[in-house]
Amino acid sequence: MKYIANIFMSASLGLAAVSCDFLDVVPSEFTTDKEVWGDFNMVEEAVARLYNVLPPANSDHDFMNSYWGASSEAMDHWENRDIWSINNGSWGPTNIPGSTNGTQDDTWNGRYRDIRRATLLIENIPSVPLPDNKYDYYLVRAPRLIAEARVLRCYYYFELFKRWGPVPVIKESVDPEDMNGIADLEFYRPSVDEFIDYVVGELDAVIDAKALPETYQNNDYGRVTIGVARALKSRFLLYAASSLYNGNTMYAGVVGPDGKQLFPQTYSRDKWRKAAEAARDWMDMGVEEGGGVYKLATYSKDPTNYVANYAEQFYEREFNESVMYRIMEPTSTIELRLLPNGKSFGGNGKFSPSQELINSYEMQASGLPITDRNSGYKTDGYSDIMMWDGKRQVNVNVSNMYVGRDPRFYATIFFHGSAWNYDEVGRTCYYAYVTGGDNKDVDGWAKRGTNSQSGYNVRKWCSPEVNKIQGTGQASRNYPLIRFAEAYLNYAEAQNEYLDSPDQSVYDAINKVRARVGLLPLPITEADKTKDGMRERIRNERRVEFAFELQWFYDVRRWKIAENTENVPVHGMNVLPTEAELEATGVDPSSDEAGLACFFQIVKMQDRVFEPKHYLFPIPQSEMDKSRKFLVQNYGW
Repeated sequence: MKYIANIFMSASLGLAAVSCDFLDVVPSEFTTDKEVWGDFNMVEEAVARLYNVLPPANSDHDFMNSYWGASSEAMDHWENRDIWSINNGSWGPTNIPGSTNGTQDDTWNGRYRDIRRATLLIENIPSVPLPDNKYDYYLVRAPRLIAEARVLRCYYYFELFKRWGPVPVIKESVDPEDMNGIADLEFYRPSVDEFIDYVVGELDAVIDAKALPETYQNNDYGRVTIGVARALKSRFLLYAASSLYNGNTMYAGVVGPDGKQLFPQTYSRDKWRKAAEAARDWMDMGVEEGGGVYKLATYSKDPTNYVANYAEQFYEREFNESVMYRIMEPTSTIELRLLPNGKSFGGNGKFSPSQELINSYEMQASGLPITDRNSGYKTDGYSDIMMWDGKRQVNVNVSNMYVGRDPRFYATIFFHGSAWNYDEVGRTCYYAYVTGGDNKDVDGWAKRGTNSQSGYNVRKWCSPEVNKIQGTGQASRNYPLIRFAEAYLNYAEAQNEYLDSPDQSVYDAINKVRARVGLLPLPITEADKTKDGMRERIRNERRVEFAFELQWFYDVRRWKIAENTENVPVHGMNVLPTEAELEATGVDPSSDEAGLACFFQIVKMQDRVFEPKHYLFPIPQSEMDKSRKFLVQNYGW
């Protein structure tokens, strides 16, 4: 009998679970090690389960039960949400919100379960007998399956790291029957540098082994590639170089029971160099860089349709820009959650994007922020514009504050006067207050607890093929976990921070992302020629490019600016004016005109609380109770 261990050197490092529950690696009908590790068909099923727990797992819309509404991007106004405890600061080690079932985020235990599954595969695949009739096939495939498991394990670690910082790494798998909870595993949290060295070492080993292909075809779409390994390496090193993890003296007291300082207290600029190099290696896989693997998605029917160029990748099966993604079943549930709540749209409209996010979209013609007096931004009056409604260009009349903005704005946001599936819907979005709004086609807050509170809804992710009123259509999309646009923006950020002032390579990287949506190149201001000025432009570029992709929530934390961005109220349009405000318009306060006259006033939507301890999540109290001898709690908790 031949075994892969005879011809391939497997990974030597494994990670153990921190739970005493048995962790299935294959469906429950296979219950013994002999059954699992004696048949490569079972191994294939076990690897498939590693992919099945990638976000969005469990349902086709649970990615929205995330932290969109707990950042300055938006408010999750749908009834009483557990995520509100992050907004008001009432969360803690015993109630970490963000779960799919509305109670407790189980990421800590859940991801360690996934890590154990991956580790069992890494350790056991070398001993699985190679079937004689497929010997040559598995001679190649078995090393690839091990490499896939190693990269997925690193992805699970990233999900832990971005929440808790450096988390325990165990060098060998442990039989859960031989331990009584986590307390029997005598391990400590590593330092940030030790943790990053471990995961980057794992990724480098996979990259160097060349067991993973650059691309897949047909039934293998969605599997881990060498590009995923490079992307994760870029992410880890970018985070490690950022202010939260690089010379953060606020965390000087976070010391393990073994006396180890967990967060480096001395700033290292060289970490930005490493992050830039990793991003550069990933960028080099791009078509425009000569790599021939990835490219920024464009709308094949009309490359000049900048709104569609950006929007389609979020509701189509897109394989050019998506680096790591989950292939989702056809669904219309996402549209149900996001489309406006008005009678013509049929959605729940669960999220109210903030005015802060709206204001971050620049002017397309000038490429300048709306706060720049030379940007061309106006707030008074209305204009007729042509707008892509998902299927065709239609003429709409909108406030000048929504005219001429970055095309990503029109692909991401429903706003007052915007068009969607116009031939079928028959009207544009209407968010202004009208008397008796419960009985009219309005999308604003006729009553509290239902429609948009800000005068905006999320358009990103919605497919124009779905009609919730008629109950027709489904979207067959890939959910992108990592997109190639991130390679450029990671590089721009890291290179800008490493150099004394930005060079052309920084501008070129950010311009690739901007050009896809028809924005002018940089630099266009004197500030863009400075490190500080360019830093702000890069951060804003990330904000609009990755809106509602769960990047901003963690970006403002790793940059250590959340005390400024998240500790202030979020605002929106005045969708529910007071009687006094209606009377002050000078027109009949019971008329629709009065509500419209009040609408274009920015008002507070929700207060927010952010304290220094909120930069990292608290380790769940249940884990601290079991492992207090070895674990150390995060700062402030």
